[in-house]
Amino acid sequence: MKDIDYQITKLSRANESVLLLGETGVGKDLIASELHKRSSRKNKPFITVPLNCLPEQMIESELFGSVKGSYTGSVEDREGKFVEADGGTLYFPEISDIPISIQLKLLEFFQYKTINVIGGKKLKVDVKIIFASNRDLDFLIREGKIRDDFYYRIDVLSIKIPPLRFRKDDIIPLAEYFVSKHSKRILGYELSIDSDSLNLIKNFEWLGNARQLENFLIRAIVLTEKDIVDFELISKLISEEKGKTNIDNNHKLRYKESEKEFRKLYFQSLIEETNGCISEIARISGLSKQGVYKILTELDLKH
Repeated sequence: MKDIDYQITKLSRANESVLLLGETGVGKDLIASELHKRSSRKNKPFITVPLNCLPEQMIESELFGSVKGSYTGSVEDREGKFVEADGGTLYFPEISDIPISIQLKLLEFFQYKTINVIGGKKLKVDVKIIFASNRDLDFLIREGKIRDDFYYRIDVLSIKIPPLRFRKDDIIPLAEYFVSKHSKRILGYELSIDSDSLNLIKNFEWLGNARQLENFLIRAIVLTEKDIVDFELISKLISEEKGKTNIDNNHKLRYKESEKEFRKLYFQSLIEETNGCISEIARISGLSKQGVYKILTELDLKH
């Protein structure tokens, strides 16, 4: 964590784009926010741009803006995210969601610091961009989904975030941070968490990384009836978490039952992770959207 913290401080001073790499849930969103907060842009907008649920034809307008009547369905002028973020930071949580056509336009922005409003004129904007990905970018380049010149342009400054299971010493500080942050937000006052609970949390295998840990502690804050998150509650919730993490170990289950249970747990976790975005579930699972809809219907899962 100290090494990552040092990198955040150093890279926040630069106006160059930053690339964050790591598994789902390792804390890329948090690091992106910190890069903005520690920069000279901290009093300007920080705007997250998730593209995974936007039709490709809408992405250009969403980013660069458009003039009324410039395309079918354009009934009013639209101010794009680049203009909204002028002076601040734009954050793209997954670069593999950026279409090739938009990668070209971003390359033009990096070169000239201007954007082309659809049906309008060129505008000069001052925006720092942070990109993130949990994908194998070399593979995506070979597949033709990311331009190699675009990749080399955004890989000047990067932070590689290891999974939480390889950063055991970070678990307790993160847990204390999440309890403090979310108890003030949810309850209006700050809760503490006892040392026995912290040790139990440290020794658990957080396969979902910081996001799983954060969601776990939000649940603990909501359920606690004391002024402290204590061992009794945490041990109970850890037991429940193990039940979610482990595929049903009951050897008495028939194969078909075990398979269905696994699929249900798998897709339930994807629904939670993506906030029910079918496009993103399809991307992560490698299935078509139609395939995802069919499975969710079969398993009676709401999204």
